[in-house]
Amino acid sequence: MKTVLKHLIFLSYLLLSLQNAKAQANGDYRSVATGNWNTATTWERYNSTTLTWVTSGYPNGATNSVTIRAGHIITLSGTSPYACKNLVLQAGSQLYCNSVGSNFYLNIWGNIINDGIIGNSGTFDAISFNMEGANDTISGSGIFEASRLRKNAATNPTTNLVLAQNVTLRFGSNSTTQIYSNVANTNFNVTIQAGVTLNLTGDATLTTKGHASLDGTDGKGVGERGGSYNIYGSMLVSGTIYLTNDNTNPTYATNWNVYNGDRKSTRL
Repeated sequence: MKTVLKHLIFLSYLLLSLQNAKAQANGDYRSVATGNWNTATTWERYNSTTLTWVTSGYPNGATNSVTIRAGHIITLSGTSPYACKNLVLQAGSQLYCNSVGSNFYLNIWGNIINDGIIGNSGTFDAISFNMEGANDTISGSGIFEASRLRKNAATNPTTNLVLAQNVTLRFGSNSTTQIYSNVANTNFNVTIQAGVTLNLTGDATLTTKGHASLDGTDGKGVGERGGSYNIYGSMLVSGTIYLTNDNTNPTYATNWNVYNGDRKSTRL
């Protein structure tokens, strides 16, 4: 009986190990301590050949996913931007810049699953995101407060971003536009799911307001920049909504669609 029990325990351990290994891809990173993003000792990297985690640089690639584990606070420092595929924040973790200076961008080529804290919990923080995958989703049960969201690369001509988590943006300098496309000959489609709020607030003093656009920061960006907002939830804009564009190619139209359930109730 004891021998059978030992075999069962060993088999369970083996299956669990294989399941965990399957969930990781070669080159993925996970945090091992609180620290700076660009410090090697903050991270360990998965080796799919040896099925082990080893210290090996820091995450900065479009094909490598990153997990920030519970209890760890990661600070973006150094030279913006860094990059990763999927970004996962476990409950009890945090990612921010700890800075109110220039925006610090993280290029995301996959999804953000946020069960922790992005930003500085009610205080402006310069952390910003370039959403660059073909299909990106922001989801989770955590707090998401950043400076800016935008599309900034033409590698994928179209980026479809789904917001499945409440997002607050606080950028309050220069144009103060907090969500838009920053690259020509692309489309940026943003869908806000039912029950989700995208809140474009101003800076901490509310002396500046948060704007929304698609064609650049003011509806007349250089080159053809199109896309859509598909609003099933709520989009709160404290500043200006730039509905217009100066594009000449209909491929890059800009559409603002507000839905009541599955039925489109308004097209702005």
